[in-house]
Amino acid sequence: MSGLSGICLALDDAGGETRHICFEHADSCPAARSDRGSDSQLCSSGQCPEGWTAIQAPLDHQEETIVTLRLCGPKSEERLSALCATFGSQVLETVNHEYEMDNLSSEILSKYEELNVLYDVGESLHINMNHQEICGLAVNKVQQVVGAGRTGVLLRDSADQPLEPVTDSGYDLGWDKDPLRDAVLLLADDVVRSGKALLLDRRESFSPELWTRLSVSGETSGLWPILVSPIKRGDHLLGVLYASHKTGGQSFTANDLKLVMAICSQAAVAISNLQMVEALKKTEALKREMDIARTIQIKMLPAAPLQAGTVSVAGRCITAANVGGDYYDHIMIEDGSEADKDLIHLLVADVSGHDVGAALMMSVGRKVFHTALRRHLEPSSLMREFNTVMHDDLSSSDLFITMFYAQYRRSSRSLRFSNAGHNPPFLVRSADAAVETMDADGIIIGVLDDVEFEDGEMSLNPGDLAVFYTDGVVETENREAEQYGLERFHRLVRQHREAPPETLIDVIYESVKAFAGGVPQYDDITVLILKDNG
Repeated sequence: MSGLSGICLALDDAGGETRHICFEHADSCPAARSDRGSDSQLCSSGQCPEGWTAIQAPLDHQEETIVTLRLCGPKSEERLSALCATFGSQVLETVNHEYEMDNLSSEILSKYEELNVLYDVGESLHINMNHQEICGLAVNKVQQVVGAGRTGVLLRDSADQPLEPVTDSGYDLGWDKDPLRDAVLLLADDVVRSGKALLLDRRESFSPELWTRLSVSGETSGLWPILVSPIKRGDHLLGVLYASHKTGGQSFTANDLKLVMAICSQAAVAISNLQMVEALKKTEALKREMDIARTIQIKMLPAAPLQAGTVSVAGRCITAANVGGDYYDHIMIEDGSEADKDLIHLLVADVSGHDVGAALMMSVGRKVFHTALRRHLEPSSLMREFNTVMHDDLSSSDLFITMFYAQYRRSSRSLRFSNAGHNPPFLVRSADAAVETMDADGIIIGVLDDVEFEDGEMSLNPGDLAVFYTDGVVETENREAEQYGLERFHRLVRQHREAPPETLIDVIYESVKAFAGGVPQYDDITVLILKDNG
C-alpha cells in the first residue's frame, strides 16, 4: 500500500451514502480512526486537509452511474487521475462480476421457476380434458403464479374465425358485462395480428396507434397493468390469454410474462392435441358414414347384366371416395303380361349430396320407381308421378335428383324416354357410327311440386348402341384441369361400337382412368349401355 500513502478515497453510491478510506495519513487527517488495520483508516468526517488535491469520476455500468469515485491527497492531479483510473477499473471489474453473478442467479432461478410451472401444468393436463377444462387450468395457474386478479382465455376455431371467450375469472358479472371487454378484444386482436405478447404496465407503454384505437373502443380506466400472450403451437395461433389487476396494484414483470407464455405453450399443446383427436373422430365418423352410404348405394344396383333375346344391357357405377348419389337400373318385369315382358326399363339418376342422406334418398326413390313401373305409365307420366311423390322429402332435405328414364320395346326396337335435367344419353349407329342425342325437356326432380315432362322417341337398328351416363364421366379432370368431355366420349364409343356392352364399359372406364392420370376421383362414374343385335 506504499503507493497509496497520503491518499483519501471516497465512494458515493447511488443511494446517497459515502464511504471514505484514508491510507497511512492519520496524522494529516485528524478525524480518521482506526478501522481496518494499520495500513488503512476510515475517515468519519470525510474532511481532507487543506492544500490537498481532489479529483472525482463517475463509474457507469450499463449506462447508469452506480458510484462516484473521489480521490484527494498531497499528490499531483496527474498522479491522482492515474490512481483514479486504476481504482475505477478495479471497482468496475468487481461490479461487473457481481452483476453477472446476480443476473446468472436470477436467470437460473427464473428458469427453475419456469420449468417448475411447466412441470406442474403438464402434470395437471390429461387427454380427457375438453377446451373449457384446459383453459380453466391455464387461467387458475396464471392467477397463482403471477398474482393476476383477472384472467381469461379467448380461442378461435380457425384463422378466419373471430376470437370467442372460453373462460374468464375475476369479474363476477361475466364477460358479456365486462366494461373492459372491447378493450381486451382489441388488444387480443393486436396479438393475433403480430403473434407477439403484450406487456403494458402504464399509459406510456401503449403505442400511439394502439392507444387511439383503445380510446375509440370505450372504457380504458383500470385496463393496465395487463399482459396478453398468444396461445400458439408453432405458427398455428389458437387464441390468447390475458391477465390484469395484479395483486397489490403492482406491475407485471418480464419474468411474469415468461411464466405466462410458458403456461400458454403447455395449454397450446393440449388444445392442439384435443383438436387433432376431435378431427380424427370426425374423420372416422365420416368414414363410417361413407361406408354405410356406399353399401346402400351398391346394394341398390342390379346384381348382373340383362340378356333378353337379342338385347344385351350392362351397367356399372364406380363410386368416388366421397360417395355421391349415382344410381342406374335395368328392369324387365318377367312375371307380368306379354306386353310387360316386351319392355325393358332403363334408368340413370344422380341425387345431390355426398352422404348417407343422399344414399337413403335414392333408396326411397328406387322403391317409388319400381312401384310406378307396374302401372304401365308413359315415361313422362312416370316422371311426373315420381316428382310429386318425392318433392316434399327432397325439398325438406335440400336435395334434388337428375334422372333419365327410357322404355325399350323389343318387338319394335323403339325407345321412348323422358328427361329430368340429366345429361342426355345418345345413340351410336352401327352402320355409320353416327351419334344422335336423346332430346326431351324436363327440370330436375324436387324443385317444383307440379311439373310436366316431355316424351321423346327414337328407333334402333340392329347393332345400334344406346349409351346412358352420369356427369362423372365427362367431367373427370386431368392434372391440367382439362375435362374428359363429351366429344372424347363420343369418339371412344364410336371406335368400339362393335364391342358387347360389358366390354365397352371396361374400355370406357380404362380410358377415363388413363385420362385422369392419377387425379383423385371426386364424383361417381356411371355408365349404362343397351345393344340390340337383332
